[in-house]
Amino acid sequence: MYFLAIPTLLVQTAVRHVIRRKEYIMKKTTTIVVYVAVLAVFAVAIIWWLYRGSVYDNGTFILLPVGDGTESQMVMIDGTRTFLLEQGYALAGMNVDQTDTPEIQSLKVKYPQSANFMDANTSGDTEGAALYLPVWPSLVPGDYSFQIKYEDSTTVETVVPWDQPKEIIAQATEETDAVKGVAYRLGNLDLTSFEQAYHIRPSGSALKIESSGDSYFWLKDSAATPGEHIILVKQDSIWYAAKIDVGI
Repeated sequence: MYFLAIPTLLVQTAVRHVIRRKEYIMKKTTTIVVYVAVLAVFAVAIIWWLYRGSVYDNGTFILLPVGDGTESQMVMIDGTRTFLLEQGYALAGMNVDQTDTPEIQSLKVKYPQSANFMDANTSGDTEGAALYLPVWPSLVPGDYSFQIKYEDSTTVETVVPWDQPKEIIAQATEETDAVKGVAYRLGNLDLTSFEQAYHIRPSGSALKIESSGDSYFWLKDSAATPGEHIILVKQDSIWYAAKIDVGI
C-alpha cells in the first residue's frame, strides 16, 4: 500500500500545480484585458476631447443665400451717393452635429492673400442669416476662409471659393423700341423672371429693375448716359453682373 501511495501523491500534486497554473494564467490574462480596455477608453476619450476642441480640417460648410439683397447708400466726401448691396447668408452642411449645435461665439473671415482673420459682418435684419457679404461693390473672386467659434470652444474652419456676382457679357441686339430703347441680352439669362435686379448708373446711383416679362434688358435712350453701366441680376439665388459701356 505504501508503494502505491507515493505515485498517487505525486499525481495529485502535479494536478494541483496544473490547476493553480491555469488559474494564474486566467487571472493574469483577465488583468491584462482589463488594463487594455481601460487604456483604450482613456485614449478614445482624449482623442474625442482634442478633436472636439480643435479646428476641424474637414469641417466644411456652404453659404446659402437668405432673403433678398439689402440695398443702402454711402455718401461720399463730395456729396455723391454710391449704391451698396449686401446679401445675407446662412451656414449649412457643417461637419458638426446639427441637432445640438451650440451658439456661435464669433464668426471670422480671411480674404484672399490675407494673413489674418477678421470679424465678419454679422449685423443685419434678415431672418436666418449668419453673415452678410457685399454684392456691390463686389468682392475680389478667390478662396475665402471662414472660421466659426462656438461657445463650447469648438472651432470649424473651411475655405469657400467665391465668385459672386458672376460676370456675364451684355450683348446689344438689333431690337430697338422708341420707348424701351435698345435690347441687351445678358449672358444666357432669361429675364422673364428673376428675384432681384438693379441698374447701376455711371454716377454710382442705382435703379431697381422690375420684371416686365421680357427676356431682354432694355436700356432707355434717356438713361444711356456716357460711362459704365452695371446690371445686377439675382436669378435662382445666384447674383450676376453685366457691364454695358455707353459712349466709351
